[in-house]
Amino acid sequence: MCQLPLPPDSRGMTQLVQTRPGHTPTSRSRRGPGRLRLVLATIAVLATLPYVAIKILWLTGSTIGLKDPDALAGSAMEVANAITLLMELTAAALAVALVLEVGKRIPAWLVQIPMFVGTGLLGGILVLLPVEAIRSAVTTPSAKQTAMTEFDPIAGWVYAMVYGGFAVLGVALLTIFALHSWERWIRPGGWTTRLSTWAPVPTRTRVLTMAHAIGLVAICVAELVVATRLELFGSHSIVAVLLSVVAGAGLIALATRTPGSLRGSSALVVTYVGAAAVAAWGLFFFIVMSLPNPLRGDDPIPTTLAILEFLRGLSGFITVIVASRLRKVRSVPGRRMGNLSARPAKGPQTEGHGTATAE
Repeated sequence: MCQLPLPPDSRGMTQLVQTRPGHTPTSRSRRGPGRLRLVLATIAVLATLPYVAIKILWLTGSTIGLKDPDALAGSAMEVANAITLLMELTAAALAVALVLEVGKRIPAWLVQIPMFVGTGLLGGILVLLPVEAIRSAVTTPSAKQTAMTEFDPIAGWVYAMVYGGFAVLGVALLTIFALHSWERWIRPGGWTTRLSTWAPVPTRTRVLTMAHAIGLVAICVAELVVATRLELFGSHSIVAVLLSVVAGAGLIALATRTPGSLRGSSALVVTYVGAAAVAAWGLFFFIVMSLPNPLRGDDPIPTTLAILEFLRGLSGFITVIVASRLRKVRSVPGRRMGNLSARPAKGPQTEGHGTATAE
């Protein structure tokens, strides 16, 4: 902490301000969270209320919104409802915490893990809704899909209410998380520089990363093909393919450092959101297919489809881990990839002109 004298003002008075690196008196921590963030947090909390209300009603024995009163009977569904209720309450709590200063003191893993799942589920829904609207307008449901809809134990208005709340929650919470991540990790971590200024990735790592990106897309395409053959083709499968392509493209951009004009933060965001949706929904469907529950119906689920859902989820998680590791090769200020291999001049080097290093 130091005191820096400023030039005298018009009244001849000398002002003193206290400064410290990375902090100014006008920073957000001094001003509070800001109106936009408070509004977003309020919207996010309100958006959780319909889902929280229906879950509490079901856990207390109510049959509202159920076409089959016995659909949620049994300890398995009670546990499932309790877990999903806890997830929704966690989303509301994070929406509030991340707009306050206390949010920056929460351990990183305690924010990143639930928000990875939340980004995947909610971000996937935001893409799913328009895709489903288009698919419903241009295609006709198969006989199996029609039968599954008729025997669905949950009333249609519940889906409309819940998914509407999810959409609003997704916009508000993901915006809050994006702002929090930008200030806490992305900007301080050097992600905002252009890829052309980053040190190149070793060839072996680059090839393996590109192979993984292609494999991620291949798994989602295979899941789409199998689901179509089983007459279970749906919008979720389309969304998985689309977002796997997005995630794969972002991952390849990070690995190859191309296009050079692209900022690392842009490649990171598309990789993260796409991979999170692929992972979260893949593991969700794997659990639904693997455990007895009224949502899967009475027909047996082919093992191949369940395995593909698991691989899809696992690949999505690996994608984010790989992307985060690709930033470990630090950018070199003032240099571009074309001359990074140039041998540094002998003798003392000035700050900012060393060779590329890994964190």
